[in-house]
This record gives sequence, C-alpha cells and structure tokens, in this order.
Amino acid sequence: MEFKPTSRRGLFYDQFEYCLRFRVMFSSMLRCKSSADIPEAAAHRNQWRSSWQGSAITDREVVDLMDLHDRLAHFGADHQVIIHSNTVYVYSNDTHRLARLSELEYVSQQKGTKALIDQPRDCIMLSKPQHQYRTYFRDRYQGTEPLRKFLLTREDCFAYTNGFRHRLIGPHKFFVQRHCFVDHDNASDALMLNLVCPGIVRETLPIQAK
Repeated sequence: MEFKPTSRRGLFYDQFEYCLRFRVMFSSMLRCKSSADIPEAAAHRNQWRSSWQGSAITDREVVDLMDLHDRLAHFGADHQVIIHSNTVYVYSNDTHRLARLSELEYVSQQKGTKALIDQPRDCIMLSKPQHQYRTYFRDRYQGTEPLRKFLLTREDCFAYTNGFRHRLIGPHKFFVQRHCFVDHDNASDALMLNLVCPGIVRETLPIQAK
C-alpha cells in the first residue's frame, strides 16, 4: 500500500501520520453502535427508502458492512474513522493495519496519504489569496440549520468550496465536519458564526500569499 505525501500544517487530527480512504456502499450503516444492529438498520432503511436513495441494501452488503464494522471496532491501534457519502476515512499511525483494510474485496477506490508537514501552523498559505481569514468548523451533525440560513443570506461576506456550497443549497440535512471552512475578510465574522451556531468555530487563521 502506497501512502502519497500531502502538504499539511500538522498531523491528521494532530495525532495521525497516515490516512486510508476507500469507498463502500451504504457506509452510513457503520455508524451503528454494534455490527449486530446493522441488519435491523438496513431493513428499516430498505422499507422506508425513497426513490432518490437508490437501490436497496442486499444481504451480501449487510454481511460485508458487519464485517467492516467489526474490523474497525477491533482495529488494534489508535485510530479515527470518518464516514461521509459512501466514503470511509481511517486515520492511524499503523500502516500495516491500514493496508489490510485496503485489501478487503468489498472496498474500492482505495487511496493512502501521508501527512507532509511543510506549512506554518499559524496561517494559511495560498498562491492567490482572495480573502483575509479562513475559519474552520467543528464536527456538528445536529442543530446546524441556523448556520445554513446565515451563510446563504451572506454570500457576499463568505466564500466556500463548491462541495460545501452543494451541502448548503442541497435538499438533504445540513451538517459540517472539521475540514469544512469559509473564507472571509473580517476577523469579527468568526464571532458572528459562533453567535448564530454556538461552539461551531474550531479555529480562525489569517491567509497569506506564498
């Protein structure tokens, strides 16, 4: 398994040097507390799924998801798992265990990365900066609708990636993760974000030209 360097300000989650990303369908089932809960969760999802949710979860996929859940629960080393849109990110310092996960027959689009710490920690370096500050959010899956409404009514103040904009305007439940950010020109904008959605701001850093 090859882990390609990626430029960063620090380790992943300030702890892990390596990340394995892979795709597995219906990975949201991995959020179940126990693998034994997955069959019931899958059956409930299949019963109530709407047309935009696509195909049903098959018995084979349930078995695979239970297996992956158990493997992650008994990883055997410090690690962090992030699940987003049928993609799983596993962060760890144990490349051997990450490599074994990448070899599972039911995962695809595997990609390994290694943190290359070559950026200053106290600022964001961009080739052609358009704004003065970048504010990162904390992981938040509940109570974020006020933030969505606030950002959509102030598009002249905040800039964000196409992926984050898709979340903002999309029909699905809005949530943010720690890699999500907005760029802006006034340091006080971060205070406004915290007032709208208390505790949502993880950090605000100045942006400088390379």
